[in-house]
Amino acid sequence: MTTCSIAEAIIPQQAELRPSVVLTIASLEKRSGGPSRVVTELADALVASGLDVSLVFGGSERSTDDVLPAKATACPTGTLRFRNRALWTADYAGTIRTVLKTTGPQLIHDNGLWGQTNFVAARFAASQGIPLVISPHGMLEPWALSHRRARKTVAMFLYQRALLEAARLFVVTSDSEWQSIRRAGFRQPVAVVPPGIAMPRTRAQHDPQACGRRILFLSRLHPVKGLLPFIDAWQQARRPGWKVIVAGPDEAGHRADIERHLQATSLTQDFEFVGEVAGTDKQSLFESADLFVLPSFSENFGVAIAEAMAYGLPVLTTQGTPWSVLERIRAGWWVEVGKEGLINGLRRALATDSQERAAMGSAGRTYAQEQLGWSRAARHIAEAYDWTLGSASHRPAHIHLD
Repeated sequence: MTTCSIAEAIIPQQAELRPSVVLTIASLEKRSGGPSRVVTELADALVASGLDVSLVFGGSERSTDDVLPAKATACPTGTLRFRNRALWTADYAGTIRTVLKTTGPQLIHDNGLWGQTNFVAARFAASQGIPLVISPHGMLEPWALSHRRARKTVAMFLYQRALLEAARLFVVTSDSEWQSIRRAGFRQPVAVVPPGIAMPRTRAQHDPQACGRRILFLSRLHPVKGLLPFIDAWQQARRPGWKVIVAGPDEAGHRADIERHLQATSLTQDFEFVGEVAGTDKQSLFESADLFVLPSFSENFGVAIAEAMAYGLPVLTTQGTPWSVLERIRAGWWVEVGKEGLINGLRRALATDSQERAAMGSAGRTYAQEQLGWSRAARHIAEAYDWTLGSASHRPAHIHLD
């Protein structure tokens, strides 16, 4: 990882004609979930593809809570916080200005919506005449817009719609997110590029002799993830010998809501909370699981699903996620959102034996290897950048105008 300096930006002389790309995001904290990892890994993959990339984010060089890039230039900016919530990020525009090369094409790729950093990045791009690319990361999905609706309606009216209308291109992770952008009324080109994942060297064991079976949930503990209706479904479909492992950071105290619901349904003994995991602990959870679940109301992608497939786990998720491919390749179950759909999916999943689960996991792992590599994702996004900057001779197939 290269750390940027306000006094002296690091600009390789041999890369003078390459586009200067600045990825901007409010935070790279681990607890922020998928976007932090996706943006960091995208930055590194773009560098590996030959682009000059800097990543500007609210944070500190001394922080151990951030997911930092290994190859891209990391540019943290000081952030004022209250009760662990970011209120203001200082000199965000100045940091962007510092890392942009003064010669050659320039482009800003902003990530997320609603925040001060998104406002600053878009305003800076407009003031300098720099093309702006926006990745909403699911924040225009119907469920996301309905969550804290009043606040978002006001923000959309005051500033967010104008910022979105200024985007030259949207980059999204699925066809469903592309359609959400159209439903929200935005007509700019949309590039659909699923993010990549790093393929693990190990895989789920699917031991037929294991004395117990484990269902793994690994994501933020947030209402959108659907754990409350999953508990209700588990009450109807549970089988002896199975346990649900819940891994991930608590967000806004939702774990307490989940635990109260477990107590009310007398299911506490069926669930084990292990908190946020990383590294070998996370690997061990995937290896020892028999089934992965993500019962979300809404996901623009669902990185954890891709990770589970890479480990060779069958997946049970909802139609609030863009993973219909699970049914097509026989790698899992894609069910209706809510309790009834989850009951149906759980009954089907729990009825499979170890051999069938292993076969489904292998189908998912093959799909991840062939379709979800970071080099492929970086190539498609780099092509989208070139087209946006006017340096491509034709429009790539993954960029949609309709």
